[in-house]
Amino acid sequence: MNLPKAGFSVGPLSFVRNRWKVLLGLGLVLLVVALVMLNLARSRSEAAIPVSTVSVETQEIENTVFATGALEPAERQEFFAVTGATLDELMVAEGDRVQRGDVLGRLDTAALRAELHNAEAALAKQRALYREKVRPDPEDLAPDEAAVRQSAVQLELAEADLERTQFLFDQGAVPEVDLEKARALALQREAEHESVLYRLRSKKTPPAEEVASVEAQLRQAEAAYELARERLEKAELKAEIDGVVLEIDTEAGRPVTAGARILVIGRTDSLDVRASILEADSGRIEPGQEVRVAASALPGEEFTGRVLSVAPTARRSGSGSGEQVGVTVTARVDGTEGKLRPGYTVDLTIVTKPMREVVVLPYEAVVEHEGEQTVFVVEQEKAVMRRVEVRPANELYLEVIGGAKAGERVVLDPPSKLEDGSGIKDMSKRSTRERPQ
Repeated sequence: MNLPKAGFSVGPLSFVRNRWKVLLGLGLVLLVVALVMLNLARSRSEAAIPVSTVSVETQEIENTVFATGALEPAERQEFFAVTGATLDELMVAEGDRVQRGDVLGRLDTAALRAELHNAEAALAKQRALYREKVRPDPEDLAPDEAAVRQSAVQLELAEADLERTQFLFDQGAVPEVDLEKARALALQREAEHESVLYRLRSKKTPPAEEVASVEAQLRQAEAAYELARERLEKAELKAEIDGVVLEIDTEAGRPVTAGARILVIGRTDSLDVRASILEADSGRIEPGQEVRVAASALPGEEFTGRVLSVAPTARRSGSGSGEQVGVTVTARVDGTEGKLRPGYTVDLTIVTKPMREVVVLPYEAVVEHEGEQTVFVVEQEKAVMRRVEVRPANELYLEVIGGAKAGERVVLDPPSKLEDGSGIKDMSKRSTRERPQ
């Protein structure tokens, strides 16, 4: 039995169906490729670390140290009672201007004058003793020289008499008792001559220990006299500087005890400020550096001056965890007449380095890596670690000595997971000047 052969024919409908199948397949392939690319892009986006960056820039910077201190007169004079007495007179009041040489008040001087009189008498006595013992005048030596000459004559006569009596005794013309008398008289005259001669020599060249004793007594008398004289002078309160009466601690007619303060004067046209500088900053302070002073009593005003001195030693204050080590700095502030007043608390800015143009970056951009200072520089959306050399510029910025250039961007506060070459996503395009001060 012969079966008919199967035939295959392609008509228009069959061609359309096949074309749609091909297009559908291509679409599926494109969709898969698109999903893969999207996933890759998303993966890359998720791998980029979000960071904040800032520009390395050139700025004008000055180095300063801040402190708080109290104003006091550049020159001041305090008056104290030199003895317990009554304040007889007081010629000034607080705020009065005084000039050098002005008498401001007086203490009762009766006791001080008596003290000076006694000291003067004692000094005169010691000077007379000194002249007698150490440096006698020729007139003072005349009696002793005459006594020496007289004793020499007496000795010569006694020796001649002894010689004559001895001759007579040898001849049997006089008894032995006469010879003994002549010998005794000669010995007596010799002793008398030696005595007056020693006294004269002692006056001309006294023993060293005697000279030292007399000189010491004279110095003591002179010191006592000078002290009494100075005490009497200081009983008159006399100004040694031009200034203003700052404080008065008593009033006329009242008794004061020895050592009690009576009044204070001082200059107000030129004031000093003393401030304690932290140990870490003290090494940058030197005499002659410029200072700026501001007081809360005069908002908006600023005064200038210079560092006068830096204390040679540091002082500790506080205790326990609150203990601090500071160095006292004294600065002179000029041109304050009628504005700043002694006793004001002021803010002191010491310029350790004047204004200059430097390349800077924030402290927050620098991290330590293997013992070196480094930054992450932004290069083609990657963070490239770079070693830098920096030093403090002020309280906000570091001065760049090497390793980074103005115009480059660096990462602020680099995250711990940030590594050399990590992909980054810059979340802030701010410069150093855009950072809050």
